[in-house]
Amino acid sequence: MSGSPGSIASHPSRPRRPRLASVRDGDIRYALIERLQLEHAYGADTRIWPEFSVCLGEARVDVGLVSGSLSGFEIKSAADNLARLPRQVAAYSRCLDFATLVVEDRWHRHASATVPDWWGVMIPTQVGSKISFKYARRPRRNPRVEPFAVAQLLWRDEAAAVVMDRGICDRTSRMTRWTLWDLLAEHLPLEVLSEIVRNHLRARPSR
Repeated sequence: MSGSPGSIASHPSRPRRPRLASVRDGDIRYALIERLQLEHAYGADTRIWPEFSVCLGEARVDVGLVSGSLSGFEIKSAADNLARLPRQVAAYSRCLDFATLVVEDRWHRHASATVPDWWGVMIPTQVGSKISFKYARRPRRNPRVEPFAVAQLLWRDEAAAVVMDRGICDRTSRMTRWTLWDLLAEHLPLEVLSEIVRNHLRARPSR
């Protein structure tokens, strides 16, 4: 994915959609991952993560998409509430290039007003056993990515290797991860740092 994530399938003719009250987060997550896999099937640089932490665990991205940019999807089903959303939005907004809230229709209006205007808002719809998605608002690129928060997505050994490979420092054994992240954020352009982080996320073993 370069730029905004691809469009999600829509169905112009279909019966009146039922409410999603009985659909769990996990069901929506599975359907979303399946859809993203189809959209990015031929992207050699694409990796989809079912879940990963940002900002040292301040929030967990429900579905992450790594390609030419880093995108995250936060799922709110009918059984959820929006109490944690402001904290999640703050964490996502520090380090993701694109963010999308996948939210049940009854939360749509309130959620759209809660997230920044560059966030996408996507509504899941169930017909029979199939869950599909439509955008109420498409995501745009994050205008305020923080380099330090991006660097924090690297594990300590990854950060140490980058610091040495880039010639920032030749001795890192005694450095804390905080020092390493700070060096990367200070010495590397955001575009370079972001690409390095994406490469490491792609290379990590599946859990």
